[in-house]
Amino acid sequence: DGGIERLHSVISYDIHHFAYPYGSIKEDGEREYEFLKTFDFRFNMVADTDESILATIAGFVAPVFAPLGLGDWRIVTSLIAGFLAKESIVSMLSVLYGSIGNLTAALSIVDALALLVFCLLYTPCVAAVAAVKRERGWKFALGTVVFQCVIAWIFALLVHLIGMLFI
Repeated sequence: DGGIERLHSVISYDIHHFAYPYGSIKEDGEREYEFLKTFDFRFNMVADTDESILATIAGFVAPVFAPLGLGDWRIVTSLIAGFLAKESIVSMLSVLYGSIGNLTAALSIVDALALLVFCLLYTPCVAAVAAVKRERGWKFALGTVVFQCVIAWIFALLVHLIGMLFI
């Protein structure tokens, strides 16, 4: 007879331990992103995001994505933002490029397909990784993130190379 109460208890527990931490993680990440795109390493406000801490850090990572046709720091930044929340990838690209028109001009069809494949296959958002960490431990969570990123990179590279043969 306590089935409904038990179901309510399980759902409440899941919401409390998954959804609430997700919100705070996402909000923290958004604040950190705003800080990183607003200041340079001397903590001076920048007029152009190309000079920001965010652009500098993403610029170091960008060569890893160059073989995929995604070597622009703005794309790398959007992928990092996607780790916080997948839904922010497209909006981040739009903000960093200034408009969707600028973004479509910067990416070829093959580059866009490689980006799509990478986005679909790389690690889920940080809330899902936190859930894996809670269930299986930090080593397993880190291994999962690395494995998924490597798989995503390989498949995006394959898409890019095969696409370059035809276009």
